[in-house]
Amino acid sequence: MSREDYDEYFVKGIIQVLFVELPKFKKQEAELFNKMDKWFYFLKNVEHLTSVPEVLEQEAPIKEAFELLNEDFLTEDESKTYLERKEFLINNVGFQEEVREEARIETNLATAQKLLAAGIDQTVILQATGLSIAQLENINATQTVN
Repeated sequence: MSREDYDEYFVKGIIQVLFVELPKFKKQEAELFNKMDKWFYFLKNVEHLTSVPEVLEQEAPIKEAFELLNEDFLTEDESKTYLERKEFLINNVGFQEEVREEARIETNLATAQKLLAAGIDQTVILQATGLSIAQLENINATQTVN
């Protein structure tokens, strides 16, 4: 960055911070009319791009960023670390979904148990909780034993 660029953006205090949820950015190439949309498109799709789309070619910084990403500038260790981190994040998302599903089932089992104890019809309980007949029968068997 040149001294003039630095002065223009930092010394004058012209800094803008944006928080963007890239998965919610749905614009296609034909809809990119300003620099911000072009950057968002680039950031969202960079992993899948094999070349710079024509609509982004006119933005020199985007073109330069694409070229840098394609230069394999990561060392072997950095690349390995990056891939391991990416795999961890993907696996972690799956793990979180499993935990949520288990918690949902446990909540439904507890609710069904209370509804059964209150004498609510089993058909209503099945519809309300989404449990299977086998799960409900298991709760019945457990309550009968206790």
